[in-house]
Amino acid sequence: MTRDAWNPAQYERFRDERTQPFHDLVALVRRATEMRVVDLGCGTAELTRRLHEALGARETLGIDASPAMLERARVRAGAGLRVEQGDIADFRGDGAFDLVFSNAALHWLPDHRALLRRLTF
Repeated sequence: MTRDAWNPAQYERFRDERTQPFHDLVALVRRATEMRVVDLGCGTAELTRRLHEALGARETLGIDASPAMLERARVRAGAGLRVEQGDIADFRGDGAFDLVFSNAALHWLPDHRALLRRLTF
């Protein structure tokens, strides 16, 4: 079994540093009614909840590999937002989402060219 390297308390210490780029990204989103959104690397889902509400999304899925982060994220789930454990390097939306969002996770993955090609369907 792989050790979970993510510490939610440490992660939350840098909330402000993650929050401003999040707001900058959300400001670039072209909103549509009844959006289906996925947040890759949702962490504790604090910002995922904000994204879901700001967009008025019909459905938002947060994906993260860390059991510790998802334990905190689950309290924010509900009303159209759900979280699942998964490796975002393997994510395949297959056109099921109107928006693929990631605030501070994709830089951890290798081969960005192939990753972005896959994410843009």
